[in-house]
Amino acid sequence: PLLQEMRKLTFQQFERFGACILKELGAKDVKVTRHSNDQGIDFYGVLSLGQSSFLPSPFGQLAHDVRLLFAGQAKHFATTNPIGPELIRELVGSIALARHKVFTINEDLFERDIKLLPFNPLVAMFFTTGRFTRGALELAQKSGVIARSGEQLALFLADKGIGMDSHTGEFDKARFHQWISA
Repeated sequence: PLLQEMRKLTFQQFERFGACILKELGAKDVKVTRHSNDQGIDFYGVLSLGQSSFLPSPFGQLAHDVRLLFAGQAKHFATTNPIGPELIRELVGSIALARHKVFTINEDLFERDIKLLPFNPLVAMFFTTGRFTRGALELAQKSGVIARSGEQLALFLADKGIGMDSHTGEFDKARFHQWISA
């Protein structure tokens, strides 16, 4: 039921869904880009290692200076149209261009929020409601892109209890939409 509800989302809601996944991973300053001229990035966020409680105390101050950046693409595709390698290449190219401040518009989409610099660590993510071709998965793995299909995302959310009724363990559509809207 969780996957079916994900597939009912509009493409705008699915981009917001991608941002919500980043929040689940602990990212802050999570944003969804505008729908046109987004430069190939749909959502992004920042995780400061200083936010983590697992680091030993001597590393605490230094860890605040270490930021892990996330940027991703969300494609709301039907299961009959798998994501091919060309869309993974597009994401890799978008991130490479963003690192060097090359945009088709006169505005740096990331300057205010994540300040993407040439040597900042960045995790590229590609989420879809559908699935990936073998070539797309191979290219994602070789280029360092984390690619997740609709089934994988639904399993991740179910394991975290997102959209689930804590008493019955059943999927609750209202809770799922509340999570996306939060």
